[in-house]
Amino acid sequence: MTGRSNRLQLLMMGRKTGKAVNVQEKIAESIALMMLGLLSRQDIYEKQVSLKVLVIFGILAVVYRMLFCKSDLDYMVKAVVPGVMLLVLSFATKEKIGYGDGMSVLVLGVWCGGALTFAICQIAFFLSGMVMCALTFFKKQRTIAFLPFLLAGLEVYLLLE
Repeated sequence: MTGRSNRLQLLMMGRKTGKAVNVQEKIAESIALMMLGLLSRQDIYEKQVSLKVLVIFGILAVVYRMLFCKSDLDYMVKAVVPGVMLLVLSFATKEKIGYGDGMSVLVLGVWCGGALTFAICQIAFFLSGMVMCALTFFKKQRTIAFLPFLLAGLEVYLLLE
């Protein structure tokens, strides 16, 4: 009996930190990773993001958060703040940053939470800025897809966690 409970306890603990791992949060982050992978591919090849895919993932995120994570309205409002900020930025820049990027961040916020989404966006802006500096230096293309950098930002977070 103790051997089984020890294995279960180890399974629920982080490997390096020894902190408890919230399985529901890890599932949400994994689904967000899949969503960003799918949308990044679309953003790179089609230069647009499917609204249908965003709506499906958005509905799934809200249902998942309500059923399995017991999230309330306060969580949801805080979770969408980075996406709303990016949508306002899209409007202010006349879509230099596309509305699809803002809506993707909005859905990402529901999956991962507002604070994590804000951190992912910071990493993504840093990485995309570095790439744009290099492209400008070599006088290459002037526009890049942003969603692959969001995907990279989430991957960096998951690796450093």
